[in-house]
Amino acid sequence: MTGVSVSALRFYDQMGLIKPSYVDEETGFRYYGYEHFWQIEIIKMCRDMKLPLKDLKGVLESQDDQRFVDFLEEQRKSVKAELRRLKEVVADIGWMERQWTEKARIQKGDLIYQKHIPERAVVPAFWEEDFTNDSLHLKLQQLTENELKHLKSIKRHYGYYLDLDKFLNSEIDTLAEYLELESYRNTDAGTIEILPAGDYACCITKIFSRDMDLQPFLDYLNKNDLHPKRVIASEVALTFFDWRECLFEIQALIK
Repeated sequence: MTGVSVSALRFYDQMGLIKPSYVDEETGFRYYGYEHFWQIEIIKMCRDMKLPLKDLKGVLESQDDQRFVDFLEEQRKSVKAELRRLKEVVADIGWMERQWTEKARIQKGDLIYQKHIPERAVVPAFWEEDFTNDSLHLKLQQLTENELKHLKSIKRHYGYYLDLDKFLNSEIDTLAEYLELESYRNTDAGTIEILPAGDYACCITKIFSRDMDLQPFLDYLNKNDLHPKRVIASEVALTFFDWRECLFEIQALIK
């Protein structure tokens, strides 16, 4: 009559949510009265909505309508918070998907171009003696620990300061690794640097790949009489398998 299985009724009984009027000791059959039907229906609705039945037990024991209303209000707030979290998860999944599909899109387009880039706030970690790539990244994580802790999203935007003189000689030498900040309320102001707004000549390449060739980009700069003031490499597409295959946008500030 209630549409609830025998196993569910036994489960409710074991949880102390609702007790049968009578249990036949010989057959084990549980008998419920008409007064139980509405309670069983409410319990079933709460279970279908994935509401915590263990919290419902105290409400039923209290026989207090207001306590049940408070319980529902608390669950509504909890579900709304979960919806906000799930929206953020959907956005993060979309960001990760774009990171992996961006690689194919970029490689089909122009790999050398110019664009205007607005001012950016970053936290850089500079190389120290005896540093490795791992220790450099660890230092950056320590510098940005508070900022990362307060980020609700998993999105991260990393990059590198490049040695300008070596770059102009077709070499990649990183001076620092940085994390770009969307906001920096939780970061020590002394660790923040501002990358200037300006016009940048850009190219897409794998800066850590053995096959990386800067010469076409350097030829482009020379042909257009462009003289970079500083050079950075901004991460634009990730890879799951080999970090050397990550795509970076080399950004040479020209004015």
